[in-house]
Amino acid sequence: MLKRGDRRYGRVTAASPIQTLTPFFGETVQFPLAESLPIAEGSVVALTVPTWAPALGLGLGRGNVWRASRDIDACDDTQTQSAQSSLRDLTRYKCAYRTARLTYSATLITTPVAPPAPKPD
Repeated sequence: MLKRGDRRYGRVTAASPIQTLTPFFGETVQFPLAESLPIAEGSVVALTVPTWAPALGLGLGRGNVWRASRDIDACDDTQTQSAQSSLRDLTRYKCAYRTARLTYSATLITTPVAPPAPKPD
């Protein structure tokens, strides 16, 4: 969860446990949380990916844009880690990528259930 600030800054205000995504590539999956995250009005539900995830839609209209927390002179450097992984982390989201967007969603689930079992190898 990010709290928006001035001039494209964001601060991490809440986070879920890390989820293993690899067994679910190519599927739509939900990860119910045992404990709810507090979401304040105006906050952004964000996706933090410390490595890589297939969550990017490409070739869309110019009205689609997503931002990354890289320095403005490092927007092309996708190898260097820039994820905010700790509560209270504050960073500026300087890099804007047009004609693409992240394809994830957050769903309110009022009765948590067990997480999905990974697919067998």
